[in-house]
Amino acid sequence: MQFSSSIELSIANYSAVLWEPSLIDTLRPVLSGIEFKSLNLFWSGMSYCTLAKLLNLLPNLDSLKVSSSLLAEGNSFPLHDAENLCIHNKITKVWQWMEFVQLQFFVKTFPCMEYFEVNGIKDIDLEMAVRFILMKTVTHILHLHSLRLCVYNANDRMIDKLQNMINSEKLLSNYMIKRLENVISLQWRLE
Repeated sequence: MQFSSSIELSIANYSAVLWEPSLIDTLRPVLSGIEFKSLNLFWSGMSYCTLAKLLNLLPNLDSLKVSSSLLAEGNSFPLHDAENLCIHNKITKVWQWMEFVQLQFFVKTFPCMEYFEVNGIKDIDLEMAVRFILMKTVTHILHLHSLRLCVYNANDRMIDKLQNMINSEKLLSNYMIKRLENVISLQWRLE
């Protein structure tokens, strides 16, 4: 039997199912037997550790879309533990809803990322998120060259502020920034 070259797995909330180790063990033969290329996660309440276990069962993924918040075990998720989760992946494209801790987690966890889309950014978080991501292109996400930001009420003033910040802090040298309605796209050449 042959499958198409791009097999997508979508996991959506279902209140009767809890993501426990036993469920992952039950799914292991199916998940490891099919070469999924894309994962769409619409499961609110999944923990970072559970996501890590799930991703390790899907070593052929090249894209991840997370449309819900991830939960930490306990009250907080120490970001230094992100590197200790040992997620083996080839993920180059990531989509997520704006949540700064989750953004930090993805930057630390997906070093092969080339494309990053962040949705639901508020004006007050925009500069902080862009600064953080661009600073990490030097240390963590060396292949990132395309950033797409979906910002409520995006406007030309936001573009000007971002350009001023990028230029004054020398975060990028050869880049293009543009806005189409509520989407700000930032692309640059890797050096």
